[in-house]
Order: sequence, then structure tokens, then C-alpha cells
Amino acid sequence: YGTFLSACGFDYNGPKGYLRFAPKWNADHFKAPFTAAQGWGSYSQKKTANGQQHTIQVKEGALSLQTLVIDKINSQPIGQLSVELAKQKIPVHFTLDENQVKIEFESAARIQKGEELLVIIQS
Repeated sequence: YGTFLSACGFDYNGPKGYLRFAPKWNADHFKAPFTAAQGWGSYSQKKTANGQQHTIQVKEGALSLQTLVIDKINSQPIGQLSVELAKQKIPVHFTLDENQVKIEFESAARIQKGEELLVIIQS
């Protein structure tokens, strides 16, 4: 199981609301399950023609996030980053450190069973 977590680049801290994914293989089109303190679901990322898209789907329970860290998989600069929770745009701030994108939610995001968090990065 440790090898799986390492290959997914998964890091989670429930009390801090911190989640990170940095897949070590097939980063252009990746999908894997995850477990958290209060729920479980799937994470996916894919490279698109003008950027990239990251999706967190909660299948059971809930996931609370204050910080999400993902890898930039497109070599072009970030022109725009948007985040939607249950198809509603939510306010965030982000920073870029080499290829890591750190997304801070203005207020904690709580993803409920059946909901999806979508991060869209456009060049």
C-alpha cells in the first residue's frame, strides 16, 4: 500500500485540510482512488489542449479541504486557474513553486458524497 501511495504522490493531513497528488506515472492521464478521515473517492488529472483538469470525486462520506497541492503537467505558463465545487465556482488563491500548484481555499471546501471538485488550469 505504501508503494501505491508513493506512486500516486498522495499526501493527506485531515486536521489541516491538506491534500496533495503528484503522480509519478502517466501524469497526462491519471486516475486513482483515495481514502481520507471521513470519506473516500477518486482523483483524476488530465492534460488538455490548452491546460489541464483535476477532479476529486467523493464516493462516500465527505472531504474537507483548506489546501490542495497538484503538479503542473503542462509546460505552458498558467493563464487562469478556476475551481468549482458541485458546479459552483469558489474563490481560491494559488501560488506556483516550480511545477507545484498550491491552491488555498478562502474558506474550507467540504466535498460531500456524490459531489465533485474540479480544478481547471488554462494556459
